[in-house]
Amino acid sequence: MKVHLWISLILILLVPNAYSQSISASFSNISIKEGLVGDHVLTIYQDSKGFIWVGTFAGLHRFDGYSFHIFNRSAPPYHTLNMIADNTVYAIMEDQNHIFWIGTDRGLSRYDPVKDQFTNYYPDKENPAAGPSHDNIRHIYEDAEGMLWLATYGGGLNRFNPATETFYHYKNDSTPLPGPFLNDFYVDKNGRYWIGTEDNGLVLFNREQETFTYYLHDPNDPNSLSNNVINKIIEDKYGKLWVGTWGGGACRFDLESEAFTCYEAQPGASDHLQNDVVRSLLEDTRGRLWMATFGGGLSLYNREADTFTNFQPEKNNASSLATNLLWEIYEDRDGLIWIGTYGSGLDILDPMNESFAHYGAGEGRRDLSGTQVNALCETRDGTVWIGTIDGGIDILSADRKRVTRFEKDAQLSSATIRSIFEDSEGRLWIGTDLGLYFYTIKSDRLKRYYHDPNNPQSLGKNGVYAIMQDSEGSIWAGTWDTGLNRLARSEYMKEDPAEAEFRHYTAIPGDSNTLSSNRIWDIYEDGNGNIWCGTENGLDKLDPETGAVKHMAALNAGCIIEGEAGILWVGAYGEGVVRFDTKNNKVTSYNNLRNVDINLVLDMVLDDEGFLWICSIDGMTRFNMRTEEFVNLDLSTELKKNEYAINIIEKLSTGEYIIGGDYGLDIFDPDKIRIQGSVPVVELTDFLVFNKSITSNDGKNLEATVPYSEEVNLSYRDNLMSIEFANLYYSSQEQQWYAYKLDGFDEEWTYTRSDNRKATYTNLDPGSYTFRVKGATREGTWSKERTLRINIAPPFWDTLLFKAAMAFMAVLILGLIFRNRVRHERKRILWQTNADKMQHEQEIIRLRNEKLDAELEHKKKELASSTLHNMHRNEELNQVSSELKTILGKLKGNPEERRIKKLVETIDYTIKDADNWEHFEKNFNLLHEDFLQRLMEAYPRLTHKDLKICAFIRMNFDNKEIARMLNITPKSLGVSRTRIRRKIDIDKNIFLNDFIMRF
Repeated sequence: MKVHLWISLILILLVPNAYSQSISASFSNISIKEGLVGDHVLTIYQDSKGFIWVGTFAGLHRFDGYSFHIFNRSAPPYHTLNMIADNTVYAIMEDQNHIFWIGTDRGLSRYDPVKDQFTNYYPDKENPAAGPSHDNIRHIYEDAEGMLWLATYGGGLNRFNPATETFYHYKNDSTPLPGPFLNDFYVDKNGRYWIGTEDNGLVLFNREQETFTYYLHDPNDPNSLSNNVINKIIEDKYGKLWVGTWGGGACRFDLESEAFTCYEAQPGASDHLQNDVVRSLLEDTRGRLWMATFGGGLSLYNREADTFTNFQPEKNNASSLATNLLWEIYEDRDGLIWIGTYGSGLDILDPMNESFAHYGAGEGRRDLSGTQVNALCETRDGTVWIGTIDGGIDILSADRKRVTRFEKDAQLSSATIRSIFEDSEGRLWIGTDLGLYFYTIKSDRLKRYYHDPNNPQSLGKNGVYAIMQDSEGSIWAGTWDTGLNRLARSEYMKEDPAEAEFRHYTAIPGDSNTLSSNRIWDIYEDGNGNIWCGTENGLDKLDPETGAVKHMAALNAGCIIEGEAGILWVGAYGEGVVRFDTKNNKVTSYNNLRNVDINLVLDMVLDDEGFLWICSIDGMTRFNMRTEEFVNLDLSTELKKNEYAINIIEKLSTGEYIIGGDYGLDIFDPDKIRIQGSVPVVELTDFLVFNKSITSNDGKNLEATVPYSEEVNLSYRDNLMSIEFANLYYSSQEQQWYAYKLDGFDEEWTYTRSDNRKATYTNLDPGSYTFRVKGATREGTWSKERTLRINIAPPFWDTLLFKAAMAFMAVLILGLIFRNRVRHERKRILWQTNADKMQHEQEIIRLRNEKLDAELEHKKKELASSTLHNMHRNEELNQVSSELKTILGKLKGNPEERRIKKLVETIDYTIKDADNWEHFEKNFNLLHEDFLQRLMEAYPRLTHKDLKICAFIRMNFDNKEIARMLNITPKSLGVSRTRIRRKIDIDKNIFLNDFIMRF
């Protein structure tokens, strides 16, 4: 089942000149309904691949962010099955050889994740070195030499050598031991060994001398340990040791002074621990110290203020902590904090995303008067003025703890607020649909400027959408439909606002020296004192002295920011982000780049590092103006899926950004937003054939478990297979992408979201394939490819071995046949005395036959050549005869007429004699085995002409040659061939030439 690990921690709000901090955290929970077996989580661990391992009273779990793989046992006997030693798992550790060691309630388990095999070690009274001193293993530590140190609950301290599989038990012979009941074992940065005991305090173990130093509770010493039951030991980044006790809170130990500073719960003190049972401690990668208590929830220690911020379950808040009964706390490699509860499964929070605070209607101390926020302005005292569309103005205190309503004017309290601006002297200008308000905070005086139809020098229109003060102190007000209004300082200092005179700048159709539109989005003054105006139709430049206007770019310019000198960045509604170079008026647009859609820009803000934060219809995008690189930030979870308005993001003095929209406002710290730095890891989690998982234990398909497999072998019958995978990056998994491809089958990558993490293939041909899969975080960081070689064996009759076997059998059979023939030949050798002579005679006959065949073939060629020669000669004689006949017609009465006539008769006779069919037929039948005779007998309907055509076809003459020899056209020959086919009755699919050649 998919587990949504969305985490949204609300921003740490720092109060100026104070040490207190307010944090509101949002937790996600994983319990039985997500597949966890047992809601009492005793230990949490992340392995080298990235899987999260969880130990409960009901077994060992491997978690990939979406589902659990369970290792447990349902029944005895304990010593014979390939199962974990016991279902109660207290400790999990992966050694340097990637072997897992699990401490259970009934012994030590060794788990090989490649072979999926357990080896268990139990106490052995007959051979103590073969097993631990007690069943209950609470903690496991591997030292630099590969030795395992076991803290047992009932058998004291053990050392185990995995290479020799021998245990060493520290016994109470000459050295006083810290008792048999141990809860924790810890090695600090200086290599000192510390032991947390059940009732003998904190113990320092000198390994070389095998001596123990005890730190115990002394009721008469306030600098001693607060309680002798030690649950957890850690060392912080300052080299201080922290211990969590059962009943004495948490204690910080200074090794130099050997003094303890203890923190215990105080009744009614919200900035103290809320319970004195501290089950687990964690210093996260940001250096913050977390304490998991058994009954008081989660506590975060603030070193500067020496106080605690506490997190506990809240009614009607599903994002709060699930329970106050916590047992374990663990940080994964990406900074997510996993909390093991006692009875409510796993709670998860992502401290990297604690940059977001939301304020909206009906949200308690963050309650706003109106739902939709239209305007924002931070004043110099740190308060934020919030203009709503239907609730007037709210004021957010500088400490971000209180929201109060501005109720100076009843009419203003219900007005639609469009813009709020603080001028250089700390006075507020408020743009509304009722006009422009001017509020002096010090004197608490409010003035209103509004449109008077009878006064042409009054405000052009009451709807004021943009306000700006220039370097001369003049106020510029942008309206919707009536352009720009300029109010000089001398005018707004007049006591009566009705006497103030506005200067108007409007758009006049057809006049290029006026504004491009009367609908004003934004007003900006650059470093040179030029006024830039963003309108619905373009970016305009206005000279405040002359009032001249130039149209610089045709775009819907919603917001304007100046970057480096001479460069303006414009957020264009419908055209993305536009870079405008004021030196050469060059316009460069950025839109839909690298899968980042910033088409509809609402507002932008520039941070101190040169990044442009772009708020668009599709979310938040960070743009590096120097490298021109975009990073899309899918913050839909953290920003409560708010729908933002135009020109409604501001940078606060704290470095935070505040952004308003249809569902309130959000405050976030851009420095704390996770921009994925580490490369995520995608791992294979399951391989299914016919929807059934295959394992390495069958000894058939896999040599290792799926996450550790590089190759899988299948049969041609396994024609339905599926491969499941997961990105072992547990933040915002529902917003992640995957891509997979099967080399040898897929031509392109297939992209899919996290709700479909399975690739299925059917009816693959036998052969070798390579499956590739990669994953991307919501920020677009792609993992390396995870590959799997898939070999599909052909059916046995199509294998090389089978073919070789068949060939061998054939050779064997032939050998037997040959042997049998040789045996028979030997029997016949007595009476086959003339075999050599007969063979010689046969050879002579063969040579004679070959000679005859060659002579026959030669005769055939001679006949064909002679026929062709006669054809060419006859053609030439016919031509000569024709010409002589023409001449003869002109020699009537000439003495030569008789001689030429005789010559023509001689030529005609020669032609007729050359075409003597009987002579040709006789020779042809001799050379072609009486072909014509056999053909006439088989098909008596054939005419003399038909026989000639068939003979010429038999001689391999083509149609043109045959037509010329018969003195007919090729078309007539085609008709004759058709008649022959009918007379012979040949099938339409058989060629006439083929039939004649084979006859």
